[in-house]
Amino acid sequence: MDYENKLVLAPMVRVGTLPFRLLAAQYGADITYGEEIIDHKLMKCQRRVNGYVGTIDFVEKGTKNVVFRTCPEERGQVVLQLGTSDAIRALTAAQLVCKDVAAVDINMGCPKSFSISGGMGAALLTKPEIIHDILTTLKRNLDIPLTCKIRLLKTSRDTVELARKIEKTGVSALAVHGRRVPDRPRDPAKWNEIADIVAALSIPVIANGDVFNYEDFQCIKLATGASSVMVARGALWNASIFSAQGKLPWEAVKREYVRKSILWDNDVKSTKHTLKEIINHYSSLELAEGKAVIKSETLADLAQLYGEEEYYQFVHRSRLMRETIDILSHPIEERLRQSDNSYCESGLRALNGAEDCYGCIRSSYKEAKAADDAKSLLVELKSKLKEVSPITQFEGTQNELNVALSKYTKQLEKSFNPDISKAYRNVDFEIRTVNQIIASHLYRQGLFDVGDSFIHEAGDEELAAMKSPFIELYCILDALKSSNLDPALKWAAANRDELKRNGSDLELKLHRQQYVEILQQRGRDEALRYAKTFIKPFALEHMAVFQKLMACLLWAGKLDSSPYFDVLSLANWDQLAEEVTRQFCSLLGESFENPLSVTVAAAAQGLPTLLRLTSIMAGKKQEWQSMKQLPVPVDLGREFQFHTVFVCPVSREQATDENPAMLMPCGHALCRQSIVKLSKSSTKSFKCPYCPAEVDASRCKQLCF
Repeated sequence: MDYENKLVLAPMVRVGTLPFRLLAAQYGADITYGEEIIDHKLMKCQRRVNGYVGTIDFVEKGTKNVVFRTCPEERGQVVLQLGTSDAIRALTAAQLVCKDVAAVDINMGCPKSFSISGGMGAALLTKPEIIHDILTTLKRNLDIPLTCKIRLLKTSRDTVELARKIEKTGVSALAVHGRRVPDRPRDPAKWNEIADIVAALSIPVIANGDVFNYEDFQCIKLATGASSVMVARGALWNASIFSAQGKLPWEAVKREYVRKSILWDNDVKSTKHTLKEIINHYSSLELAEGKAVIKSETLADLAQLYGEEEYYQFVHRSRLMRETIDILSHPIEERLRQSDNSYCESGLRALNGAEDCYGCIRSSYKEAKAADDAKSLLVELKSKLKEVSPITQFEGTQNELNVALSKYTKQLEKSFNPDISKAYRNVDFEIRTVNQIIASHLYRQGLFDVGDSFIHEAGDEELAAMKSPFIELYCILDALKSSNLDPALKWAAANRDELKRNGSDLELKLHRQQYVEILQQRGRDEALRYAKTFIKPFALEHMAVFQKLMACLLWAGKLDSSPYFDVLSLANWDQLAEEVTRQFCSLLGESFENPLSVTVAAAAQGLPTLLRLTSIMAGKKQEWQSMKQLPVPVDLGREFQFHTVFVCPVSREQATDENPAMLMPCGHALCRQSIVKLSKSSTKSFKCPYCPAEVDASRCKQLCF
């Protein structure tokens, strides 16, 4: 990677994800740094190719949490910034991603307590021996460029001395933020001290600090002599700062960012954070737009807010089509692979033949002096190429490919029935029950206004009584999204006895998360007081959890580098929200899974069987409509099996409402029709098929599952 005369996007926490990096590149950024990723976190990831989004994802093992996402479009310009304090961990993490990024950068400038307490970021500035160990280890073992980013030390002389030590490790470039660790963003950047560093080094220096317009790029270069310029806040507020044509309106840039977040399936929390930062700079989060962004829960919500519904639907449909094609192509993919191989072999044979001809003619052409001689040589080349006949060789293989590809249409027709209404049957539903299910579904989804409208149109206002519990649930969940545990803790305390009867330890999990937050934000003493008050009562039943939490006290301020770093995982919040929902629904007497969603999902699985059955019974419409039991089984996944199925050991038939399972006095069971046959229509006793007991049909009782 070349570090001369480049415009560089700085690493920014929760902002420098794939959509924002590509946005900056679109407007002119030459190099884009991703957000800092801690080595511990990256080491827990595995690399996955996301074919439907078109990305390379590094996903936390055992979860769906994407820690780092990149794509081929940014392969030559994206830089991974690592937060680390250990050479071995840094190397392990860097080797995981080194084939998918253009360079690796070590963060030595972050002044936040989270980094410093873990010995990372600006904490490294006073530990040159660790810096040397990390950089030399990475330099020896990586085949891609290595850089680092620092801040200014107490004196310019100290900074220059450190920069020279860093240069000796063999790094490709050094980025320098023109502020010291105690400085605030409002303090002016010290360009003159960056100039001292540039003068002392022979490697490229990237200057960073107080760049808010395109003209500032040239100003800081002239003032410092730096090779390239890096920008953070200026790009966050308006990514078009990289454009030589001048900044675009921030509304247009913001909307383009939303489109890229949709296209690359960005985490909605990250997208909201970036939008809030932009809005807060130009406007206020207290106005309508800011409140709408805060309220949004999905990318679909943001698409609607910024008028990008059609684009969202287009991207969504494209992904579904890509998934469909992937599924349908499986039966013929081997054939395509074989055709593709033969196609390549034909191409190589033709190419080799053409090269042989070219070699012969070229040697003769060098000896040709007249134009007529050259013309005759070209005629000879043409005739020899016809002998090789590359086009003919390609045509046969191409025809095979066309035949294979033409089968897609038939595969689509076999896999998709455009008219699913054929499987419809007239069923006498209890209308009020159906309305109750739909209203419950809307309230469970948090669509309270829609649910109210539905109940009003259905003319059954009594159904609105189910609304208030779900309002309480969503108040708790909304608070959890804002890292506020108080509503959930109050609810768990009020329902402590019921939760205990259910065997749930939800209250302990909530207190554990609150304890971790206090330990991180308010320190060891406050966390210990909280544990004595709220966690101690659970110690006897959950000693392992209690011991782990007490051990965390020893790592106060550096939990991320401790053996217990998993307590900081963002996935813990999602798991808490799921557990709260599960227990809340359980106490309401509701299932955790939405009944309407389960019904529709089960119907979708059974639909192909029903469609095949209707095609077979096409001429028997009356019989299809009046049929009470299907003649063929409809296989559904285990997630849709909620009741025990009884098969009579005598008749081998499954029990139905008309032919239910019956319990005999001896404890064994048969279907009613089998008992009727064995007892000669209940006129005599019979022997149980399983034991010697004599059975009186009148003493048999119906079993209910």
